[in-house]
Amino acid sequence: MPVPAPPPASSDWRDWALTPGDWRYTATSGGSVARFGTGIASLTCDRGSGTVTLTVQGSGTRAIVRTSSTARTLAMAPGAGSVSVRLPARDGLLDAMGFSRGRFVIEGVTPRPLVIPAWPEILRVTEDCRA
Repeated sequence: MPVPAPPPASSDWRDWALTPGDWRYTATSGGSVARFGTGIASLTCDRGSGTVTLTVQGSGTRAIVRTSSTARTLAMAPGAGSVSVRLPARDGLLDAMGFSRGRFVIEGVTPRPLVIPAWPEILRVTEDCRA
């Protein structure tokens, strides 16, 4: 008997499977950092400049971040095997990522979209930079 084909992937990103990994938060002397998975993504607070840097494994010049309340295209700067963007700590996108209903998506810089869980570590790093 032939194996049935898998169901088609949903066109709604809110139904996509989460990218494997967990968030880990670490306080640093100049702020804090939250890392997702094994270098897949990170948020780094630089208290001195009042900015949060989003870094994602991959390459490209633009990334689209989708949350349950917003979507934004970000200009990304290249790094060693990654791309990043620096955001003001009070940027509403950071809040949208942290409060997104269960997940948010980063598209355009990896072969497949990253579906990342919206855990408290995101908001903790953001709040560290707002203090």
